[in-house]
Amino acid sequence: VTLPVDDLVRLTERVREAGLKAKPEVGIQFGAGGASTIEALEAEGTQDVGYAIELAKRHLEAGASMIMIESEGITEQVRSWRTDVVARIVSELPTLDTDMRRSAFLCLVTAKAVSCSVRKACVQ
Repeated sequence: VTLPVDDLVRLTERVREAGLKAKPEVGIQFGAGGASTIEALEAEGTQDVGYAIELAKRHLEAGASMIMIESEGITEQVRSWRTDVVARIVSELPTLDTDMRRSAFLCLVTAKAVSCSVRKACVQ
């Protein structure tokens, strides 16, 4: 299901207002699934990582407690892991010391491993 960005951010706000913790997902490729071939995903292409970063920032401003990073196009069904994408996301999103003052961290979840990347700490 594809929703307009403003609706996704509004959903994050509503989750927070209900006293729950929102954990929206952002990424550079969606909908491929584990059965897709590397060649098919390469032909589909990926979104600009800057778009994912801006969306993550909007979710954080709306009250998200965590940003989940979709593995498709980064570690799932790729020839080599796109660590450059993860590094850019981590470097451009606010840290725990910013004026946002929330315990936000990034988790990259793949079928093979779970690895968390933050500048300070990662607690699950």
